[in-house]
Amino acid sequence: MFGQTDMTSATDTLSTSTDWNQINQVIQSLGTALTTYQLAQINLSRAKQGLPPITGAQVAPTVNVGVAPQTLTWLLVGGVALVAVLAMGRKR
Repeated sequence: MFGQTDMTSATDTLSTSTDWNQINQVIQSLGTALTTYQLAQINLSRAKQGLPPITGAQVAPTVNVGVAPQTLTWLLVGGVALVAVLAMGRKR
């Protein structure tokens, strides 16, 4: 029975980590798509004015979204501790 609890906990942690990675990838993709669209609009406007186009490196902000593995670990530990405290409080 001890092994089953460990496996469930490890699977839940892996699933949570994978979910965060997928969310991170989607947000980065959306940021890239938005930046590409905005750059196309800027270059269209510049072309109408007779100006040369600009590159993404000149105007693109860096999109950095995510949670470091150490931070995620501490959040999980804090969550478990909070649940334990709440569970102990209910028994009284």
